[in-house]
Amino acid sequence: MTDQDDILVAGTSLPINEKSFQLVQIQDPKNESNIYFPIYKFTPSLSSSQTLFQSPQIACGPEFCIFTQSVKEGKNYRHYLNLFGWDSKKVFDSRRNTTRNSLTDILQGLLLKNMITEEIPTTCEGDTISQIVCGGDFWMIVMNRKKIFGKGYNRDGVLGLGHKNDCKKITILPSQDMFQCEYDTIKKVSCGLHHAIFVISNLLNSSIQVFTSGDNRFGQLAHNNSKFQTKFSKSESLTNLIQTNGFRDVCCEYQSTWLLTSNNKLFACGLLSYSSTNQSVLRKVLVPIEFKVPYSSSLLSNGLSPKTSFHFGCGGFHSVFSNHRSDSIVGIGTNTCEQLFPHQSTTIQEHQKNTPPSTVGMTVAVSKLTSMQQENSPEKMILKKILCSRDCSFMVFEPLPAIQGLHEYLIKSNRKLSDVVLITSSC
Repeated sequence: MTDQDDILVAGTSLPINEKSFQLVQIQDPKNESNIYFPIYKFTPSLSSSQTLFQSPQIACGPEFCIFTQSVKEGKNYRHYLNLFGWDSKKVFDSRRNTTRNSLTDILQGLLLKNMITEEIPTTCEGDTISQIVCGGDFWMIVMNRKKIFGKGYNRDGVLGLGHKNDCKKITILPSQDMFQCEYDTIKKVSCGLHHAIFVISNLLNSSIQVFTSGDNRFGQLAHNNSKFQTKFSKSESLTNLIQTNGFRDVCCEYQSTWLLTSNNKLFACGLLSYSSTNQSVLRKVLVPIEFKVPYSSSLLSNGLSPKTSFHFGCGGFHSVFSNHRSDSIVGIGTNTCEQLFPHQSTTIQEHQKNTPPSTVGMTVAVSKLTSMQQENSPEKMILKKILCSRDCSFMVFEPLPAIQGLHEYLIKSNRKLSDVVLITSSC
């Protein structure tokens, strides 16, 4: 997405019958016969009386993408959600059969041929969208930092409805159970494959509580058990960690949860990746463990202010963090596809100082961004965002020398990058 609310898409999961996606032909300025990887621009169908009153938001799940459109027409305010990609569980398109009929259906029939557009029900004029997030085969939208709407696969109870039936219509979720008073608001929502983490903040006293829902087979909900949560349930362990250490960010891998606190500590629970005789193994961790980054990284440097900016991304079974200066990054977890940018990698050993026993054997990679910048461009590049897919990681810089084609388009059309997301099964 650009700063002028353009939505650009590249990849192979576009709806083949959707006319609202127009191909942007971008030529190599050094060789006009060379056409870059095709990029498509979404053009909304608005009448002369309609205007956008809120910038679109974008999010991606493992095989699908969603983005919003907020349209004003006269005194009417409407929000629309657009979805395209793969409907693997057949929960997004209500017109389709609910079962897979054949191998052909599995391999070919699940790619949506048209984009699905649905209106999000609102209760107040001028409702605004605070955040949109995607999980494995479900999505959630937060309105006014209070209300949550959701739809999709619910066999693990992630939608918090108290049952495990799929939700094939946009439904308002019972988020009121997470609020103790009118000043409680939703600060952050993060989703894994089939679980969700909700950070609730009080506007008066800045106190924070954490609620969870969904799959908990590996302890990713931090309840010190493996019980599924079909209703939004408070996680005492995550809440206590935040009350003690403060809150900076939370992010979910497929089946684990990572917490970064204000005093720059890392905690994780769920299915975590360890190294054993040159192989990656997964272990179940029911209680959040503190992860100590090797001393060669300045991620946990002392004396940082709460306003320090970090970048944080979670993939399938790996996570990537920048340090407070954004001049180096730390990758943790599975590294089978070199997704940790391993300029310098190590496995945590028992003899390392102050190392919790539960983190021994985890793979860590530390990389200097300055060396990457020299490889890609003589210009000074600023790290804007870290993105992780299932088996790979991306760093988005400004300017964008590595994403040729998109870089030329932004310059030619006098636009700047606003946001980027990945469909996580893609590279």
